[in-house]
Amino acid sequence: MKYGESQKGFTLIELGIVMVVSAILLIGVMEIYRTYLNDRQFNESLEKQNRIWQALNDFSEPGQPHRFPCPAPRTVPAGDPAAGVEVPNCAVFAMTIPLNTCDAATGICRVEGARDTQDDDDNLNDFVLIGAVPHRTMRENMPSASLNSISGEDTIDPWGFQMTYAVTLSQTIAVRYNPAFGAIRVRTEVGPDETVLRPRDSGQFVIVMHGENHRGAYMRNGQLSTPCVGVGDDVENCDDDSDFIAGIRRMGEGPRYYDDVIEYQSFQLSRLWAVTPGQNNNIYNVNAGFVGVGTDNPATRLHVNGNIRADRGLADQICDSNGGNCFSPEKLGGDGMVCASQPGDPPGSFRAARGFAFGEPICSDPIGLAGIPVLNNAACPNAGEFVVGFDIVTGGVICEVP
Repeated sequence: MKYGESQKGFTLIELGIVMVVSAILLIGVMEIYRTYLNDRQFNESLEKQNRIWQALNDFSEPGQPHRFPCPAPRTVPAGDPAAGVEVPNCAVFAMTIPLNTCDAATGICRVEGARDTQDDDDNLNDFVLIGAVPHRTMRENMPSASLNSISGEDTIDPWGFQMTYAVTLSQTIAVRYNPAFGAIRVRTEVGPDETVLRPRDSGQFVIVMHGENHRGAYMRNGQLSTPCVGVGDDVENCDDDSDFIAGIRRMGEGPRYYDDVIEYQSFQLSRLWAVTPGQNNNIYNVNAGFVGVGTDNPATRLHVNGNIRADRGLADQICDSNGGNCFSPEKLGGDGMVCASQPGDPPGSFRAARGFAFGEPICSDPIGLAGIPVLNNAACPNAGEFVVGFDIVTGGVICEVP
């Protein structure tokens, strides 16, 4: 080095400062890149779920099976010919699975739904099935004009795990299909009463992407990757019940953690009346619940708080206000209530119905004319008079001119 020349370069301290600053900048860049990847992965999930949603609705269009498909086994590896095929004889198979348990061979679960619909006459909540998306069944039974055919890859999330498909059992049976009879609950993370469905607990189906922690998701090879255990709102979407959360993404550890993406469908009441198919002059009420007139808390299919006026009333049974002690209206408008004579009644007497209880007449003692011994009939003795009642002392008829 010649005298008078300056020395160029970094000291160790300067080099350390540069490395620290570079590391800070790199951390920021990596966080931005990680956020970019997460956004891209979740957007990909939403796109796939939207395609599945469209395919499910194309599959259930009138003229098609007019039902939603049953779940496919979650234990079948991707690429297997049985992958994405709905379980055969679904309704029969489902009833072989004990309620609120899962079949070990298929990974399909039968669980209690969130409500009891009008699908049947029992007082039990309807059933929900949980399994894999039946992509092959939908693809092979899709209308020829549909543009919404899906592949097996559409049912795999960006991390390579299967999405979960839950469906109300009655919605998978063509003869029982009714869009108003969904029984799946979808709510926010705030609490069980914060429903996102109207009517509440009316979800027909739900599609779940289990997020980057894969909790409760099955892998491509049909194996369960991460058990559905621990804390976090996303546990509600993998615990194999009919209650699901559509929450806001929150990645902090703890009970509020949520990284799932779900798609769902419910029958929304956009109108109260519809035309009966094939009967253009008939309409019906499409409300899935009870109808109230003069009350906002109806207790039966039609609950009127007030008077009803009609020219004629047709009924199969007439009951008390609690629905019991019913009798046929034939007792009043048909053959009537007949009181038969009893052994020992005076000749010519008769017994009359003075009331009825539990659908049967309450019969009087033997009756003749008031103040006159029992005759062969109970006619009024004077012309123009009619029987208007019975004397409570003598048991005879009371006659008056109308």
